[in-house]
Amino acid sequence: SDLMFWLSALATDGGSRLTRPLKFLRNILCHPLLFLKSLKPFGWAKRSIILLVMQNLDNRLNLSLKRKWVWPFKKTLSSSWQTSSIPSYIPEANHAAAALAKKINGYPSNAITEVLFNMPLSAHLLGGCVMGDNAEHGVIDKNCRAFGYKNLYIIDGSAVSANLGVNPSLTITALAEYAMSKIPEKKKEQ
Repeated sequence: SDLMFWLSALATDGGSRLTRPLKFLRNILCHPLLFLKSLKPFGWAKRSIILLVMQNLDNRLNLSLKRKWVWPFKKTLSSSWQTSSIPSYIPEANHAAAALAKKINGYPSNAITEVLFNMPLSAHLLGGCVMGDNAEHGVIDKNCRAFGYKNLYIIDGSAVSANLGVNPSLTITALAEYAMSKIPEKKKEQ
């Protein structure tokens, strides 16, 4: 929809949290007409092609229950990167977007969060059903069972607590396999 317009910015090469916004400002100053053209929200969806790019870097997310220093009386689910964080700039993606834009007489864009804040944007919304010790601290337990409901399991992207930076289908599949392994076998009637 045209609302996606608000997430786009002129394509800007990578850099740090400081240098990439400066490069974006340089793009605006060097290409003011293109920048003004990019500010037209009406009909944006009709004249846009969205390229989704997946990375192949080996990133791992650790999930653990930790006590926060501000409130050490309860544990909450915490996530941290085991290796590096997910990149907000993938050079091959910018090159592909620039090549396509040139071919169709358009202009390439990036997500504005990537350009201004060095934060990647994901097309996969995750989270919402927090894992916790009890119903006061979460929606599901460590086996993906919903608190307060007998035999209700939540085994989709809402049980994944953080943006993985890749398509989450394999993570959701692994989570489903794990949760199913915790369901006891049905007793056979004799």
